[in-house]
This record gives sequence, structure tokens and C-alpha cells, in this order.
Amino acid sequence: MQTRLLTLVLALVLTGCGSYCEKSGINKKHLKVSEAEISSLEDSVKSKAQKKFEENVGSDRIFFRFDSNELDKESRDYCQKVANYLIENPDAKLEIQGNCDKRGSPSYNEGLGDRRANSVLLVIKELTQGSNFNSDNIKGVSFGARILVEGDTQEAYSQNRVAIFEIK
Repeated sequence: MQTRLLTLVLALVLTGCGSYCEKSGINKKHLKVSEAEISSLEDSVKSKAQKKFEENVGSDRIFFRFDSNELDKESRDYCQKVANYLIENPDAKLEIQGNCDKRGSPSYNEGLGDRRANSVLLVIKELTQGSNFNSDNIKGVSFGARILVEGDTQEAYSQNRVAIFEIK
């Protein structure tokens, strides 16, 4: 239900409401939605499992250096938290989404996103090995250059070089 509500609100905001507003008697000037309100709506749509995951591990993403899929110590520590969560929740299904900034060709970014997702996937599979967690419940996917933060600054680029963890 919440997903449908969010979709309707976003569609109305993005399309300017159109004939739906006229038929429903909605005054268009009341449809001004701030970024904070959209973020709040997105948070309310997150699954309970995703919220529980983020509460336990502290975040839903790790960051990469430019043109790299190597995990630094902080990222490996995060992977350990994720592994612990999965061991404690053996029925969880995890999707690791590899992302890049917009620099590079589409095919290169697709490949780099895949390498990022798979480097994380391998570490987590290794950390959960021998536990009651079924490593087949983890998959890695590439989103290539999915723009999460707009801009042409190093800060914006760094926020787009991530692996995002989503409990399915």
C-alpha cells in the first residue's frame, strides 16, 4: 500500500497532476513536495527487513576509490557486520548492487559495477562459509553508472562509487 501511495504522489508531482487532479478535486498548488518529504516517503516504503538490516550494520552501502573494486579495511569490517547479520538471519536474501560514477563508457561502468558487486559478494561468502547461512541467497548485480547523487564534483562522484546492500 505504501509503495502505491509513494508512486502516486511522485507521479502526481512529476507530471504536474494533470487530469487526475481535476477529476479528484485536488488543488495542484498543494502538491509541492520537498526533498525531505520525498526522502521520508522513501524511508517509509523500505521493508522492515531492510530497516532491521540497516539498524544492525549501520548503513546500506560501502564506498570505493576511483576506478577500483578493492575493499579497504573499513569496507572489510563492514562486510564482517553484514556476514554476522546474515548468519543471525539465515533466511535473508541479499542483493549487492555495484555502482559507478558517470565517468567512463557505459560498457566499462557496467563491468566495473559488476566487479565491485562481486568483490563484496566473494568476501561475504567467505565470511559466512561454514555457517547456517545459504550463500546462494546472495547475488551481485551491476547498475553501472547509476546516478545516486547529482553533480560534477569529486564529492558527488565519490557518493556514486558504491555497493548498495538490499535485503530482498
